[in-house]
Amino acid sequence: MKKLIRLLTAGALLLALVWPRAAVRIGLSESSCYLPAERFVLQWRHSVEHQLWREYYRSDGQSLHLERTEMQTFGAGTPAGGQTVSAEKGFVGFKSSVRLPELNWVVSRNMQGEIRTLQSAWPLYAQVPDYSTIHITPAYLAQMVVWLGACDD
Repeated sequence: MKKLIRLLTAGALLLALVWPRAAVRIGLSESSCYLPAERFVLQWRHSVEHQLWREYYRSDGQSLHLERTEMQTFGAGTPAGGQTVSAEKGFVGFKSSVRLPELNWVVSRNMQGEIRTLQSAWPLYAQVPDYSTIHITPAYLAQMVVWLGACDD
């Protein structure tokens, strides 16, 4: 009986490691890595207003879904419509429902772009040359591949 339990436990662990799941691939010039979560936030400072903007995304493995946007002020590029939602003090939130095949995000020290997850904030602007393009794409991979290729922030 103990042998059967160990065998079933080992099988379940192996299955958990190879079972595919939604992930997010981050492409940085010649390399790439995977976020440890399927939800992430892009945060940056607006080039004119110099106020923070946040976009909340989710990957389903096939597409990226922009679910909400939060900003400190209104200015160029502000959503013209949409349902307002609660947001952190000092921010205005808008519900979104935008589906994208990928994102190509240009970051610089001026805009202070970073990727956030529940676990961490990754200040890309401090780690790549100014005006680098970050390619963000949905992925559907085995958990082990995500862990082995996890982004080190």
